[in-house]
Amino acid sequence: SDSERDRLIGCVEQARSYLATLPPATIETEIRLRYDVAAGTARRVLNRFERRAEGEQTAILDHVRISPDELHVIDWKTGGGTRDRAADNWQLRLQALAGAAAFGVRRVRAELVTLERDGYDVDGVTWSRWDLGALAAATARAVVAAKSSLREAARLPLVPAHVREPRAR
Repeated sequence: SDSERDRLIGCVEQARSYLATLPPATIETEIRLRYDVAAGTARRVLNRFERRAEGEQTAILDHVRISPDELHVIDWKTGGGTRDRAADNWQLRLQALAGAAAFGVRRVRAELVTLERDGYDVDGVTWSRWDLGALAAATARAVVAAKSSLREAARLPLVPAHVREPRAR
């Protein structure tokens, strides 16, 4: 987002300091992927306004380091606030699944890097091909459950019966 980008500009030195600790790699930034939850496939999206196909979820990878045996996904965070740990973070899980499918890797190192004006904090997790398979299955179950909940909610009346019907006096 624009506000996150503005906060990130204020933390450029911290980001540079963190990136300097990493080994050389092929780098890409701001990659927009669409992950097909049922098929376990991903595709790049060049037009951010392109509509999602049925069953797709969007993953935007802030910073990606590509090596032959591993994909390293960095999700920049700015400012405070409580967040899920990397291993439990839904956004990072989706980025790992989409990145693994798009780049054809079997191992993903995914990190949340929180940048502050006075430094940075890193929380990361490495998922093997077996972990990614389990994440894909859990993600598919979660999407099915969410869709089911939405269908159930759609059947509920917009206004509860006791509000719609006048009470007898």
